[in-house]
Amino acid sequence: MTLHISFLVNNWAFQIGDRLLSQKTGSHSNPFDKDSNKTIVFIPRNGIVSISYAGTAYIDDKPTDQWIAEILRGHELGKGQDSCHGLVNNWPDIGLAIQKLANILERIWPQLPKEQRDCNLEIAICGWQWPKNRKKPSPILWYLINYSKDIYKPFEIIRINLPRYLPQNKLAYGSVGALVKEEDWQKIIKAITNQYKSGNEQTAELAVVNELRRLAKTQDTIGEDCMCVRMNCYTNPQVYITYRKSSNRIHRRLPPSSNILERTGMIIQIADKNDPPPTMPPDIEQFEGVFSPWIISASQVHPPSYITGQLNIQTSNVNIEIDGLPLPDNREGIIGGYLSQNRPISPS
Repeated sequence: MTLHISFLVNNWAFQIGDRLLSQKTGSHSNPFDKDSNKTIVFIPRNGIVSISYAGTAYIDDKPTDQWIAEILRGHELGKGQDSCHGLVNNWPDIGLAIQKLANILERIWPQLPKEQRDCNLEIAICGWQWPKNRKKPSPILWYLINYSKDIYKPFEIIRINLPRYLPQNKLAYGSVGALVKEEDWQKIIKAITNQYKSGNEQTAELAVVNELRRLAKTQDTIGEDCMCVRMNCYTNPQVYITYRKSSNRIHRRLPPSSNILERTGMIIQIADKNDPPPTMPPDIEQFEGVFSPWIISASQVHPPSYITGQLNIQTSNVNIEIDGLPLPDNREGIIGGYLSQNRPISPS
């Protein structure tokens, strides 16, 4: 089972998790998908949150992250639909959106195959909410979990009781997925607080990544490659998505395309002043990349896609910066590439 750690401190909310899907065989777990996406950046009517899951990786024949994204957006999102635009009327607030997710899960859970239910499902929601008649956002740390093995028990929304305005240096935290022992939590908390005394939000993020990797060395269901979502609650909110690849990573690239025009992806931006405008999209697979999370708002949908370099997306009133792996050869400029992620078929 994966591990996602959520925490809020000062004006920042974080959700950090590994990308490994594993398949249990007897008493051992073997890697099934090392680049799985388990996260959705969701922009409801009144806030911004990161939503991550642990447990069952497929609901019916769809990856769980896609299933959640479709529930939040309100319709199916077909494969190869790299991005779509169009304002959705009656876009929900965060409370209504998560309640809808809980209601649908409660209805369909008993009908799912037993092997999917046996993995259970835990969903963490972390971020900021802009309540009515208040200028400053309130912190959100919620969980959607079915604690009972009784398949007819409802999924419960657990709202961690936090102050309306998070006091300076107050730390709120939690996790879904693999078990974190109390002594490990103390190390994680110490790493965060020490970095906020001597560093900043980026060093605090890296400190948690290092602790997660330490746990990965003792639990074979946790991967060492991490994706981090960092959200602030300023007047002009920003989301930063970064990737922490293990030093012993295997350079995994997509297979070359026989015909570039047949791909569903495209280059979003090329900012190298020395390069002339391309007559057709360059082959982004020549660079090592990473897969983005789902990004869902009232006006846009961006599915998990192959990103190389850095890409900025403006959606609603939120700017989202995806910081992929560095470009090779000190190349100038910015390259953001979209290419649909191929997902493995459910093993069940």
